[in-house]
Amino acid sequence: MAKKLVFISPSPIKGYRTPKESFPLLSLYRNSFSLVESLIYPIIKDRKLARELVKDALRMDPRGFLENPKALSEDLTEEAKKIKVPVLLIWGDKDPLVTKAEVEETAKVFKKSHLVILNSFGHCPHIDDPERVFKIMEDFIEEVL
Repeated sequence: MAKKLVFISPSPIKGYRTPKESFPLLSLYRNSFSLVESLIYPIIKDRKLARELVKDALRMDPRGFLENPKALSEDLTEEAKKIKVPVLLIWGDKDPLVTKAEVEETAKVFKKSHLVILNSFGHCPHIDDPERVFKIMEDFIEEVL
């Protein structure tokens, strides 16, 4: 059984809703390097890494482009309320996908949560500054609550 949990840039607890009219557009991303690149480049600062992630995304099962948004739409509030262990949430204030209000709402659902907001970080702070994020996680894991 886990003694603590860490979420980095968590999806909103009530779900990340993709409008149904967007799904036909998402199917276009399956085979387009430039379209996938347009999604990843605003999130990943390191261009070499971003290119590798685009290549990885294009190797993914094409159904993932449609199934991932559906999976992220689920409201997990009731399930999250069952979690009794301490939860650390790490979020960057420049995240283009998850708002501050959404991450704060997510943090409030957990009985024992600690939200760390990193200034000038986007959706992937663990990629932008892995040492800093690791230190935050290490401190959280070592502290006794």
